[in-house]
Amino acid sequence: MASESSVCPRKALRGSPEERFAKSYEIADTGCWHWIGSLKDSGYGCLNVGGRTEYAHRFAWMHLRGPIPKGLTIDHLCRVRKCVNPDHLEVVTQKVNTLRGDGPSAKQARQIECIHGHSLVGDNLYIVPSTGKRQCRICRRESNRRCQTIYRAVKRAARLTAKLKGKSLESKGGI
Repeated sequence: MASESSVCPRKALRGSPEERFAKSYEIADTGCWHWIGSLKDSGYGCLNVGGRTEYAHRFAWMHLRGPIPKGLTIDHLCRVRKCVNPDHLEVVTQKVNTLRGDGPSAKQARQIECIHGHSLVGDNLYIVPSTGKRQCRICRRESNRRCQTIYRAVKRAARLTAKLKGKSLESKGGI
């Protein structure tokens, strides 16, 4: 006969998604509701809803606040991926969510100086039309000068080589 302590924990979490959600988080001192259920590799909580795996923070929002408008996403204001507290979540565009994060795009958007210390504001800021990437005009100008110098040197060397080949052919009586 099995004792109560050996009962499978999954059986304790049977019920509606709402009931399982309510049993799957712990409230931290920070006010975060830390998800203690399954986590994705990315650190976000997840639960099964009608045979589909849903993100727990999205489920929390939809269950406690309502639908997420099309084209918008949920941002964790607390920056804690396993938090499912709807007070710590906000519906935003993907762009806003990305720029609030710590990824390369967000870091570059917050950058106020180039790697050489030039200011990235006003007349010194160049936005590449095809990519939207921000560049320092001073560094861009210097890079273009270096490329032009190399290009001209290669062209000169090609002309000189062609000229020398022509003379060597003349000296051998080839032309």
